[in-house]
Amino acid sequence: MTSALAVCVALVYGSSSGENGSLSESKTESADQLRQENEQLEKQLSNAQQSIRALTSSLAESNAEAELFRRKYSDLALQMEALGLASASKDRAKLEQRLLAAVSDLQLAQKERDEYRDQMLRLNEAILCYLKNSQGGDARARMELETQLRSLNT
Repeated sequence: MTSALAVCVALVYGSSSGENGSLSESKTESADQLRQENEQLEKQLSNAQQSIRALTSSLAESNAEAELFRRKYSDLALQMEALGLASASKDRAKLEQRLLAAVSDLQLAQKERDEYRDQMLRLNEAILCYLKNSQGGDARARMELETQLRSLNT
């Protein structure tokens, strides 16, 4: 009976130590898996942090560039406004009206110039006629006047 008891104790002790062995193996495998998962997560975290740094740097550069372009746009808008072209992109009809008004003003200026030229020619002829009919006076002054009048005709 003692031997039977010893066999039973040995069986129970042996089976419980086997369970303990399989539990510790299971814990070791779980710990290894957790370590590997932890390493992968740390790599992912490191990659994410590098991406964040690169994106932050890129964002800062983009913001600086955007500010530069905003200033340039503002300067160009002011220049266009000063030149009277601010409405060019917004209202084409207004631009066409301004162009027509400018062409009309140009035609009026040309007509005025032609009228002044004709008036100058008539004045020139009247002075020449007066000089031919007038007697006396300073011959040198008369010659200078005739020279100047002839230069206007050419």
